[in-house]
Amino acid sequence: MVTSEELRTRAGTVTQKAHDKYGAKPGTKGLKPKSYPVFDRLSGENALRLRGHAPDPSAVINVVQRWAQSHNDKVLLLKCRIARKVDAHTDGSD
Repeated sequence: MVTSEELRTRAGTVTQKAHDKYGAKPGTKGLKPKSYPVFDRLSGENALRLRGHAPDPSAVINVVQRWAQSHNDKVLLLKCRIARKVDAHTDGSD
């Protein structure tokens, strides 16, 4: 089992071990393998915040929502719902 100390560096960034274990699985539509690891609420919030850098932002929301549902994290589920509404109202042009 991987401990929480092995998932983040002292600076708080996600380690390569966390990317390998909790990142997007190969074949996840719209995401590169081992990207956007979600293993706790903070990593889920960070993934939602960075979803605009993904080829398919809704795929990131799906990954975070799946984790939040399996861990009964109502706060993160609400943030996923808000992110979907924001993405629906954004036309994509800058």
